Amino acid sequence: MMYQAIPLKYMFYTFMVLLFLLYGGDKVKIRKILNNNVVIACDRDSQEFIAMGKGIAFGRKTGDCISKSLAEKIFVLSDDDVRNRFHEMLRSIEPESIELAERIISYAVSEYGFELNDIIHITLADHINGLTERLKQNIQLTNQLSAEIRNTYRNEFKTGIYSLSLIEQYTGTMPIEDEAAFIAMHFVNAELKSQTQDTHKTAVFTDDIMKFTEKFLGINFNTDSVLYYQFLSHLKFLAQRIFSDEPFSSSNFLYEFLSPEFPQLSECAEKISDIIKLKYNKVISDEEKAYLIIYFEKFTR
Repeated sequence: MMYQAIPLKYMFYTFMVLLFLLYGGDKVKIRKILNNNVVIACDRDSQEFIAMGKGIAFGRKTGDCISKSLAEKIFVLSDDDVRNRFHEMLRSIEPESIELAERIISYAVSEYGFELNDIIHITLADHINGLTERLKQNIQLTNQLSAEIRNTYRNEFKTGIYSLSLIEQYTGTMPIEDEAAFIAMHFVNAELKSQTQDTHKTAVFTDDIMKFTEKFLGINFNTDSVLYYQFLSHLKFLAQRIFSDEPFSSSNFLYEFLSPEFPQLSECAEKISDIIKLKYNKVISDEEKAYLIIYFEKFTR
């Protein structure tokens, strides 16, 4: 029996395909190493994503190629604006905060099937970073709406409870349960399915407050900054509470401390309170005005 010789060019093509499948089929390039377990990488189409896996970056450097199969979890940042803000955030927070946030997001998506806006990767990581810093200083914040959030957003609150144990592993300190409510609201605000008919009213509300703040304080918001987005998220949550007639805390300790320290910022908060009362027939608490002052102070530094 005679065998026909295989043309050399076909042997070459076959060899190259095998090489690609064995060594290059799932290769991605590292753009930034956050720590041994988290990297920012991109594929051949320059699609950027966060890749997590135990020891995924060990012994490697920026520019190296790694197998995509090494990643236990991959999160694609498809929104250009979010991706730019994420890179801005990388300059100011600890890599471990990003890893913690990504693990929490992964749990929430796999356990409860949340469909989330990409912005959760920024807002939650920034929150976790601030929380770990506070825990190092033995500072814990209370949340007057903890019970309401627990009853209204049960799966989101369960995600917050899960987060506390992860944070304890990293910091050595267990956050109080109120912190689970803060974390839960990041998921509530990021859920794509939560968009309702109140979206337009919320947009009008936040735009009114933003424009008044700029005019009164004589500032221009940097709409690409993380701080701007944090303030915008805070105003959205405030709008949700106003439109749903949720009660406000009666605590005024923080406001009494901040008001004499920042008289102009306090006046701005009072003016905003008057606008809300006139337009929406809702009285916000001194505690809420204190939070506004804190944001104003950051914007005017």
